[in-house]
Amino acid sequence: DILPVVAVALPIGLLFGTLAAGRGLSAAEAGLMSASVFAGASQFVAIELWKTPAPWALLTLTAFVVNIRHILMGASFARQLGSFPPSTRLPSMFFLADEIWAFSERRALSGPVPPEYYWGMGLALWAQWVVGTILGAIVGTSLGDPATYGLDFAFTAMFICILSSFWRGWRTGAV
Repeated sequence: DILPVVAVALPIGLLFGTLAAGRGLSAAEAGLMSASVFAGASQFVAIELWKTPAPWALLTLTAFVVNIRHILMGASFARQLGSFPPSTRLPSMFFLADEIWAFSERRALSGPVPPEYYWGMGLALWAQWVVGTILGAIVGTSLGDPATYGLDFAFTAMFICILSSFWRGWRTGAV
């Protein structure tokens, strides 16, 4: 399920790496940020606010506000954690990205979400995000303006496609 998203999300990781390098982060620093934060939307906002010295309080508050939707996604996904070993429940939340949540919710329509399914998606998307970020930081500045290639719309297009798979009629469409 996640492989098409991994392929489509690669340009988004490249774009983030490019922007991070443009703000003065090394490829290692940008990669470490993506590996430890794994929250594309808040990372894009943080890079826009980035300066030296970094405004840590503002960056933290902004990341919190941008990611507050994860509270709702986590509450929605919590009912699926019953099949997860107790020791993996909390670490699993690190991978609760929009796409992984959407695929897990779709899978839950037909039965429990196996931990292997969730972790497989999470690790694949996380690895792609980190590798894409590092590659973007290394070669991205030579590509020029990412909007020229339509990369600024890649995330939006990808999520519209994922959400359309939930369509079950006008009632679900409104939600």
